[in-house]
Amino acid sequence: MVRNTDLEETSQATKLIAETVAAMIRKAGWSQTKTGAVLGKSQSYASLRLKGLASWTTDDLDKLAKALGYGNAFALLDIVRGMNR
Repeated sequence: MVRNTDLEETSQATKLIAETVAAMIRKAGWSQTKTGAVLGKSQSYASLRLKGLASWTTDDLDKLAKALGYGNAFALLDIVRGMNR
């Protein structure tokens, strides 16, 4: 098992996406376990991405966007970029 401190540093974009998605997840009342389940992944997979320690895939973002009521990953990324607020 890899420790969080052993992971490579992620980009500012990854961290900003993580921060925005984490806020959306909190607003929806989801747990990390539910987030992982929506993605078909584990809680730890979701946790790393919600903390900005690993990058989201475009497929992940698309699944989350649809489950949260956004059209697709592009709509979610527009929010990250400060559009459509």
